[in-house]
Amino acid sequence: MIREELSSHVEIASVYPNEREYAEFVEQRLHEAGFDVQRQKVEEDRFNVLARKGDGETTVGFYGHLDTVAGSWDRNQYDPWVSDGRLYGLGACDMKAGNLAIIRATEEIPENVTVEVAFGVDEEYYSKGSTKLVDSGWFSGAEIVIVPEVGDKKSHSDVGLGRRGRVSIEATVFGTAAHAARPHEGESAIRNAITFVDELDAIELAVDEDMGAGQLTIRRFHADAGSLSIPRKASVLIDRHTVIGETGDACVSQVEAAADRAGIDADVELFDRPTRYLDPYKTSADVPIVSRFLDVVDERHGSPSAFYGQSVADENRLAELGVPVISYGPIGGNEHAENEWVDLESVAELVGTYEQFLASVSELPT
Repeated sequence: MIREELSSHVEIASVYPNEREYAEFVEQRLHEAGFDVQRQKVEEDRFNVLARKGDGETTVGFYGHLDTVAGSWDRNQYDPWVSDGRLYGLGACDMKAGNLAIIRATEEIPENVTVEVAFGVDEEYYSKGSTKLVDSGWFSGAEIVIVPEVGDKKSHSDVGLGRRGRVSIEATVFGTAAHAARPHEGESAIRNAITFVDELDAIELAVDEDMGAGQLTIRRFHADAGSLSIPRKASVLIDRHTVIGETGDACVSQVEAAADRAGIDADVELFDRPTRYLDPYKTSADVPIVSRFLDVVDERHGSPSAFYGQSVADENRLAELGVPVISYGPIGGNEHAENEWVDLESVAELVGTYEQFLASVSELPT
């Protein structure tokens, strides 16, 4: 049953920014499951799907994303196949199996629980869908939001309790143009940029006891004089994954200081993007409803193990609401790559875990 149903999800192409057909499919499934459903426009022809069911005092939120990442496969990525208990296809684990699990687990809910569900667009790019969602206040009344991302999960006992954040920084490094036949008359921006990049290695990155260290890497290096000249400027795009306590402004200041130490003339600023950057977050295991979820995992799979995502996802945006956010998805692999797969047994287990958690929440005192 799960194999056939998941195949119907995977067969629908939803590569950014063309999520509409899959959004309509999910919308219909939620209607069939008895939810009150609405669309939330994000851009022309792109919308989040929001749904609510129940009237209990305890509200549980579930969030999934609709978009997938385009890939180059040797076979049809929208014609899923099964081998050794794994279903293969684009979006199989990231995150159509999780979307299916949300819908399956909430077809029937306890009487004293309210379930809020959202499926967003654009997670794989600028998080436009989740930004619209958060700014609208959806989930603000939830006591927990669960996201079935695969992420760094390796076993059924792994539960994501946070993620590092991320900013991109653009540095324009300057020199002095000159004819390439007389380079000594100028100052090469490329050479200055190389000196600048070497100095970036001296930046002291913060370390978090759970997340580990922040990270810095060069994602783009570009310079072109456009003629037989040495270039006057070079562009360096820096990717910074951040941990708790690091801010975008502080990261920019670190890069500016590196340029000063190197004696390099450079303009440094956050790379412009259509949505705000994603901050790191952590969810406390001591929050009662989070503790209850961990108890369910313990009952089903043994002592839960917390992990902290090394890169960003829509969970970072959802955490801005101040609501506890956890990641707990199926087991899979090769996301964003050829032969993406998900373990079918883990999908069934995910449904069972969600169902047991909702039943457990219904027993909490109000």
